[in-house]
Amino acid sequence: MLFFEYTDTAEEVIHVTGNVGSAVKVSCSYDEGYESYEKYLCKNDCGDSDVLVTTSESRKNKYRIHDDKTARIFTTTISDLHSADAGKYWCGVTRTGKDIYTEVELKLGEQSKLHWKLHQDSVVRYVIHFCTHYDNKINIFVGYVFV
Repeated sequence: MLFFEYTDTAEEVIHVTGNVGSAVKVSCSYDEGYESYEKYLCKNDCGDSDVLVTTSESRKNKYRIHDDKTARIFTTTISDLHSADAGKYWCGVTRTGKDIYTEVELKLGEQSKLHWKLHQDSVVRYVIHFCTHYDNKINIFVGYVFV
C-alpha cells in the first residue's frame, strides 16, 4: 500500500493542452539528489486510489512514465484522452515526510473535425478542412485533393 501526504501548494503550474482521442506528455523536473527516488503522477488529493502511475511500475492502463535521471525530468504519457481527463494533476516525488509536488493543469480541445466539400472543378475535387479548438480559439487547416 502506498501512502502519500497531500499538499495543495506548488511552486509552479505546468500547463498541458491536448485533443480528445489523442495523447499528451507531461514532463516534470526535479532537483539534484532525487534521481533514485520514486516519481508518480496523481489526480485529486493524491491518495492511494488517485495515483495513476509510478516509476516502479512504469505502465498502468493508459498511463506510461519514464524517468530521465540524467536530465532530472520524468515524463508521463497519457493516451486515449477523454473529456473527463481534463483538470488538475500532480507530479510527485516520494520522500520521507511530505512528498514534493508540482501542479499540472490539463486542458483538452474537441477532437479534430474533418469536413469536405465537393467541387465541380476538373482540377481540385475536394477541399478538406481540419478544425481544432483550444481556449475558444479555432485553428483551421485546409488541404486539397487533386485529380
